[in-house]
Amino acid sequence: MLSDKLNLSEQLKLIAKTIGFMSLNDDVKPVDQLFAGSQDQELEKLHPELQDANNQISQLNKSDIVEMKAIRSPPKALQDVAEATCILFAKAPSYKNFLVLTADMNFTQNLVNYDIDSVSDYSLKELEKYMSQSTYTPDYTNKVSKTGGALCSWTRAIYNYAKHKNNTSLFRLPSQDTILVRTYFEINY
Repeated sequence: MLSDKLNLSEQLKLIAKTIGFMSLNDDVKPVDQLFAGSQDQELEKLHPELQDANNQISQLNKSDIVEMKAIRSPPKALQDVAEATCILFAKAPSYKNFLVLTADMNFTQNLVNYDIDSVSDYSLKELEKYMSQSTYTPDYTNKVSKTGGALCSWTRAIYNYAKHKNNTSLFRLPSQDTILVRTYFEINY
């Protein structure tokens, strides 16, 4: 199934290419390039948080991931981190779907290369319930699992960046993906 292999943004780009539309912006910027020449000082303050989260993810090894995957009935802290990670990858929030994500040999690379500009308003809203919990912190989650702590840092960094970016827009145009999906359905239905 397509959704098992590609996140929502990738699926929409594939649909757009399939029906003959050119993508307006195919490049995914690495974290370092997002802040180059940025006038937004608040956004620049989030750069160390993103870098730290990506460093934690990069330091995870296969045994760290295997250790977390071996937990069949995770504590609430790990369940929450797993669900938040699923939301960012456009999967239904469940530990089962998280295990599917971690089965990808490039799981940590997918996290590090995540397109942080692709976080939808819907995903932000869904993530709020986790971010608002007093126990959804890297320190708390680290007590349960090193991988869980790193993922908690990562999801928080992505959430903070996306929330700030969305809140600082003076006006928001529909995203390219929204336009492509609307166009696709207008043509085909």
